[in-house]
Amino acid sequence: MEVISFIIFITGGHLLVKILKRTAQFTAQSSGAGMVPPQQIKMLVPKKTKLFMEQTLRERENAVGKSWTFSWE
Repeated sequence: MEVISFIIFITGGHLLVKILKRTAQFTAQSSGAGMVPPQQIKMLVPKKTKLFMEQTLRERENAVGKSWTFSWE
């Protein structure tokens, strides 16, 4: 039985080796309409992660004001 391997070199210097089944079929397939719009995806985000993301967004929105505050202190 012959072994079929698929070797991928990535720009960062990584090497991926995939060993494929002898009966593998490679055909072009369409997955439908493409990417799903973000509004239709319901993600389960942990509570602490959600708080961190909200705090990060607030800091981004008020970056100039915070910068002035810290420079005057």
